[in-house]
Amino acid sequence: MSPELIEREIAALGAVEAALRDERQALEARDAAALLAATDRKAAALAAAAELTAGREPLAGTTAAAAGTPRYAAVRALARRCRELNDANGALIRAQRQRVEGLLAVLTGGAAAAPATYQADGTRVAARRSPRGPLATA
Repeated sequence: MSPELIEREIAALGAVEAALRDERQALEARDAAALLAATDRKAAALAAAAELTAGREPLAGTTAAAAGTPRYAAVRALARRCRELNDANGALIRAQRQRVEGLLAVLTGGAAAAPATYQADGTRVAARRSPRGPLATA
């Protein structure tokens, strides 16, 4: 595997990592415009990284030889950090969505943030609506 290819992969993963950090900041600030920009950058960076990774596939023999090099270790470490950042962002998105769903349930008289429940056969049990009705109507 050429050192140039490894450096290009490091640069692509660095761009993914930067976009993920920007995404996190936008999520924490609840800044929709910044979030959209960060997710666009993330998608472009992920596409570039995936293309480089796919380009490495035909070089399987040289990849095995490069696997023990410090620069290839940097590729693996960057990829691991990107996965961790993406997982953390996903957890934040899920928490924010649950909060919004709970607030909407209070306003509409629905079940307040009740966790999903399932029967033994795997079918979902419908949430019961509040007997008080909605908090407000339009």
